[in-house]
Amino acid sequence: MDEFLSRYLITIVAVVFLILVIGRILLLMRRARKIEKEGVEVDAVISRVEYEADPDDGDAYHIYTRYVDDMGAERESIAGIFAVAEYEEGQEVRIRFIPGEYDMVRIVSR
Repeated sequence: MDEFLSRYLITIVAVVFLILVIGRILLLMRRARKIEKEGVEVDAVISRVEYEADPDDGDAYHIYTRYVDDMGAERESIAGIFAVAEYEEGQEVRIRFIPGEYDMVRIVSR
């Protein structure tokens, strides 16, 4: 009986984890579509590249951009997390962001 409950619990945990992962992926996809559809495109500069070593999930590079938003204010927002260093500080790029939602932008071209 304990073995049955143990397997049942493992299955439940796995299903919940899978639902959370799928939900996160769907949320990111919806956000990307919204940025593509409603976003404002502007010139930006890569302001920071932060390296994060992770022996379990692999290394990651957090890419930040500096740009002037739709209200004329200078902002810095994360543009993504990449497995390889595709960008370097000072590099000019084009980004797209949602006015009023400056927590994340998408790089649209180099």
